[in-house]
Amino acid sequence: MRDPSHPPRATLHVLIPASKPDPNLCKAIVSSRVLGYPIPQIMNWNQTFDDPAFVEGGSHLAKINGTAQYLYDLDEIHNDDLVLMLDGYDA
Repeated sequence: MRDPSHPPRATLHVLIPASKPDPNLCKAIVSSRVLGYPIPQIMNWNQTFDDPAFVEGGSHLAKINGTAQYLYDLDEIHNDDLVLMLDGYDA
């Protein structure tokens, strides 16, 4: 059982939605590591988005869905963690 007088230390989660390789994605990953951030988690890797009903086939919406799924999959102990979401291609 957790001692309420000593709350758990918050963890930083670095999330990068990206479905394919790109030089700017590599730069974002390397930069985050050089700055001492945790290893980034890549969302939606190798997935295709080609639904004509959505702009860009739905890839923009997938950024939100992929990130939400990552957060939903975390245990309750991570409720006070911090999340930094980066753009893998335009940063």
